Amino acid sequence: MNWDAIGAVGELVGAVAVVVTLAYLAFQIKHNRLTAESNAVEKTGAGLNSVNVNIMNNPELAEIWVKGFLDPDSLSEIQNTRFWFLTQSYLNHFSTIKKHYDTGALAEEDWQALARSFAHIFNAPGGRQACERAAVSPGSIKLFRDYLKYKDYEREGYAGITSYEKPE
Repeated sequence: MNWDAIGAVGELVGAVAVVVTLAYLAFQIKHNRLTAESNAVEKTGAGLNSVNVNIMNNPELAEIWVKGFLDPDSLSEIQNTRFWFLTQSYLNHFSTIKKHYDTGALAEEDWQALARSFAHIFNAPGGRQACERAAVSPGSIKLFRDYLKYKDYEREGYAGITSYEKPE
């Protein structure tokens, strides 16, 4: 066997190795993306549930939640402070969810459902007030307001918030 034949076999083996490596990397990238999506969905649910469980297990917090979103001016000073911390927790979680979406870790369908839910909450009177008082990016506030154009973003009684007059 001459050196040219050996060189040709070596090039063929190298080319096959490159193709196999690229296929393996493509598989790993897809697997990592699916893992990231799964983790984002899991963390989203866990984060929202942690706030929701606190509200659910505490009748006073549940009352503050409902009353605060519909008529924030009716809250006492202490209730108003508790309401602010509840809404800030939700806004913090929204920021995390938005980052998951922006990086591609959260699917469009999941993002749309969550964004509409947050828009419902933060377009209520108390939600608007919370956005004015909290550290919320102008982009997030615009996103909430943009969802006003969707007729289906509000679901009666969602998150304990019944119908309210939508701002113009």
